Amino acid sequence: MTNKEQKLKDMWDMTADCIMDALSDPERNTAGWVQCALRFLQDNNANALEVPNSKKEHIAKLLPFPTGERKTG
Repeated sequence: MTNKEQKLKDMWDMTADCIMDALSDPERNTAGWVQCALRFLQDNNANALEVPNSKKEHIAKLLPFPTGERKTG
């Protein structure tokens, strides 16, 4: 691993740790940190496992448009 690759890995690890710390602390856990965590997961292609009858599945059924398809204004 090159020095640059190691620095990027370290930065990724520190970012993940910072997000997890903020989300674990009730006094720091804000909507901004939740949004940051969601964006971090999205940017790193993290997907939830498909679980039958899950809350995720229930939310998807409530959406007014098919999942995977976004409305643009």
